[in-house]
Amino acid sequence: MKGSDPILDTRSRGLEAWLRFAERVPTQAPVVRETPRVRLTAGRVETGAAVPFAPAVPDDALPSVESEWGQLAWSLVVQADRPRRRGVREELELEVVAG
Repeated sequence: MKGSDPILDTRSRGLEAWLRFAERVPTQAPVVRETPRVRLTAGRVETGAAVPFAPAVPDDALPSVESEWGQLAWSLVVQADRPRRRGVREELELEVVAG
């Protein structure tokens, strides 16, 4: 998987990205598996900059599944650290298929 994360409305000191696998059911808190965080940049990143990245889905990753009882889903999480302000975190759901 490859991508480029456009940084919107922020001057960040650095970016991290990781993959998260979560079980989402109405009656329980999610069970989460996360890949190690990868530092995409160190130092200042200007608003509108594009940062290339290529996170690897684990070889033993379970596929995405949705049923009437809940959902198992992977997502890509990108977090920007901002000076003197709250950081920004975006999460994009991914479809992982068996095979």
